[in-house]
Amino acid sequence: MAFPVIASKTFTVPGGLGSSIVANLPATINAGDLLIFWAVTGADRAGSMGSAVDSTSDTWAVLVSPEANVEFTWALYYKIADGDEDGGTVTVSWTTDDRRLGYVRRYTSWHGTTPPEVPASASGDSNAPDPPSRTASWGSEDTLWEACCAANRFTDITGPDSYTFNTTQGTDWDQTGAGVDHPHVAVASRENATTTENPGAFAITATSETWLATTIAIRPAAAAPSGFTPRSYPRGANRGVLRGVA
Repeated sequence: MAFPVIASKTFTVPGGLGSSIVANLPATINAGDLLIFWAVTGADRAGSMGSAVDSTSDTWAVLVSPEANVEFTWALYYKIADGDEDGGTVTVSWTTDDRRLGYVRRYTSWHGTTPPEVPASASGDSNAPDPPSRTASWGSEDTLWEACCAANRFTDITGPDSYTFNTTQGTDWDQTGAGVDHPHVAVASRENATTTENPGAFAITATSETWLATTIAIRPAAAAPSGFTPRSYPRGANRGVLRGVA
């Protein structure tokens, strides 16, 4: 067994205002890959944020239903890829123009059928977004844990202890245009073979903001069955004894 792998990711931050986010998908997507999509908009649009539909006309499953915390809304969606989504888009719409962003991660070496799991989101108004604890239904395996939060804005943020932003593949939060009602998201990862994970808090630098946070558990691929190793005998040796024969 091995931990799931973050194979690629894309971040889409359109300029200006709009009533939808058309998020870019990774250039390479293989059949069976797990895709997770964060959609965030800079106002309370929880009542009008719709389904996530990609450029192949597939509707993605809901991981976190649209939720708002005063100044922004987020929703999370996922899909088990068909393999024809390469370089496409996924879109979510709502009723009124806002600032918005979209973020997509592609995972490999995951279970293949067990959906990712989340607890109910936590919310607050502070400089320490705190993702809640999650217990994986599959028990203690090589689970990839994703601590994530969204906030109205922040200029800098650090992840929970023992978590990494995987910055070698690009930053996981938007630091541009950090004005009023400009939504931001941060995602950090940890490989930990445990049943229950409580990530601890992010730290927003020198400010306090409204936020939402959750913890995603991604199950690893099933371990390959142990191979059968036949017993070897010297050439000509007796393999067994036939009893009861005169």
